Amino acid sequence: MDPSSHLSAGARRPSVVVLGQAVDELVRRSTGTRRCPGTGRAGPHGRLIAIDGRSGAGKSVLADRLAAALGRRCAGVLHVDDLVAGWQGLEVGVDRCARVVTALDRGLAARAPSWDWRCSAPGDDLLVGPLDGKVLLLEGCGALAAVARDLEGLEVVRVLVTAPQPLRLLRIRQRDPYPWDLEAWEEQERTVERRWRGTPWEPELVIVPDRSSPPLTGL
Repeated sequence: MDPSSHLSAGARRPSVVVLGQAVDELVRRSTGTRRCPGTGRAGPHGRLIAIDGRSGAGKSVLADRLAAALGRRCAGVLHVDDLVAGWQGLEVGVDRCARVVTALDRGLAARAPSWDWRCSAPGDDLLVGPLDGKVLLLEGCGALAAVARDLEGLEVVRVLVTAPQPLRLLRIRQRDPYPWDLEAWEEQERTVERRWRGTPWEPELVIVPDRSSPPLTGL
């Protein structure tokens, strides 16, 4: 699988890292000094690592491992799914995440409505931030769309996790004991991907599976 096939024609070539090395690479990138676009300075409010990818690619496992590796420097993991308004609400969830990111970029705390998947109903509001120099992991389908713009107050690392479709489907079957409309969900994924494809905010890092690694659980 060519990792560049996940990006638009003419996009800058991202760095490609296998999943087993991704945590070390992202810890390194989250501790170095980076400059925010248009400011000539590092983001003063904190860092954000956006981890995107299709269902079953391995995003949640990567985010959990990275959060553990960062330890106290991690402000937590914000899952896009927690803000998605049901099975047809991915774009709504991405918009909610984008508003959270806007507040964090200004050095503020953010509040966003959540979704209770067990009850299929709105949940309690989520409170996020301010980051105060820590690292927030934004994980889920649509994470890259939520940060598809210049952010002057945050240092952002944009990550795309990939896996071949047969492996993703196997992981989904192992993970989810209930039936759901994967085709309809993937159509929503393609829609939100259009927000960052062909823009300056495509991922700088693409994660590919380890060839010898077994299927992940808990994605």
